[in-house]
Amino acid sequence: MIDCILTTFEIERSLSMKGCPYGNAVAEATFKIFKTEFVHPRNFKSLEQLREN
Repeated sequence: MIDCILTTFEIERSLSMKGCPYGNAVAEATFKIFKTEFVHPRNFKSLEQLREN
C-alpha cells in the first residue's frame, strides 16, 4: 500500500545504508505517519480511488 501512495504522490524512497539506525530514523518516522494517519483508517478499493484521495 505504501508503494501506491509513494507512486501517486511521485515520492521516491531514500533510505540510508543497512545497519545505520540513525540515518533511517527520519524515513521510518515518515512512513509511520503515512501508515497511521492515511492508510490504516481507510480502505481503498482501487488505485484510482487512492489517487483521488
